[in-house]
Amino acid sequence: MYCIYGCRILDTDYGRSITISGASRMGSRVTDIDVILKGHIRPHYKFLHCPPPRPATPHLRYQHLSRIYTKTKMAVSKHIKRGHPILFGLLIFFGIIELAISAWLTSRFAQRKDNLNTTERDRVRYILFASIWTVVLSSIYALLFWHSSSGSVLTSALSHLIYLLLTWVIWTAGAAAVTVMLGGGLNCNNPSGFAYCGQLNALEAFAWIEWILTTIALVVVILRAITAARRGDGIRGSLA
Repeated sequence: MYCIYGCRILDTDYGRSITISGASRMGSRVTDIDVILKGHIRPHYKFLHCPPPRPATPHLRYQHLSRIYTKTKMAVSKHIKRGHPILFGLLIFFGIIELAISAWLTSRFAQRKDNLNTTERDRVRYILFASIWTVVLSSIYALLFWHSSSGSVLTSALSHLIYLLLTWVIWTAGAAAVTVMLGGGLNCNNPSGFAYCGQLNALEAFAWIEWILTTIALVVVILRAITAARRGDGIRGSLA
């Protein structure tokens, strides 16, 4: 049986009793109390009184749940602080690659006028804008989060949610537009009039990579915003 506080044991050699002050498991045999007596098994101990176990009080339940919540919150916060620079670093890295490809194509179209039509030119320019938007703003958010992950409006869950939602819409439109323009991807053995087959295929591929990364970041921020709202901070609360 389990005895919680107030279990008394009699030492028959010395005629004194011992009161158990902590929670312990007591068996039917006297030698089972060696856990309480720190390994010293004394057969001359006898049970005097062991009250029935008391149910946990609401206060103890609250303390237990509070400790679990605190540990979970610290663990999640630690993962957010580690994952934020990695995810935003990937957005910046692939954004720079996309920026280089789209800038090169835009320059070629401006100099040689060898774009198939104005649709190709305009959609490449749109990807150039999306790349600049992502690289610049993601760099700002990464630096601000590195400087202070909490206490700033710009690093809050709401601020990240607005930025990533806009970025997600931009990349959804851009990646879809380029995919439709290329018919899902060009066969470079038969590029169908497009002058820069390899570059355009790369443009499409990296556009979808940016979309995937933005989607992952957006989902994480939405979950963190819900958590912040539930704990009473509102979606303006800290992301970490």
